[in-house]
Amino acid sequence: SPPLPPPPTPPLLSSFLIVFSHFLILVFNRLDKKGLVEWKWGDQVDTSSGGARRKYYKVTGLGAKSLKAVQDYRVSLAYRA
Repeated sequence: SPPLPPPPTPPLLSSFLIVFSHFLILVFNRLDKKGLVEWKWGDQVDTSSGGARRKYYKVTGLGAKSLKAVQDYRVSLAYRA
């Protein structure tokens, strides 16, 4: 017999996921403007999201250095306590 379809997403969870995904888009746009990430369009069309192509993000060298600096700073704060 064929597999059962997944259960429907509750409306509240669905609304949360939409808001969260818009929030992530804003975050990635800011990181892109600062040169911390770069992106490229995917080749395939994602039919599950209405046919939109996916964007693939990658941390740049500057982004990796910035992340390392933040992590080092947080470690130094932990040693102060």
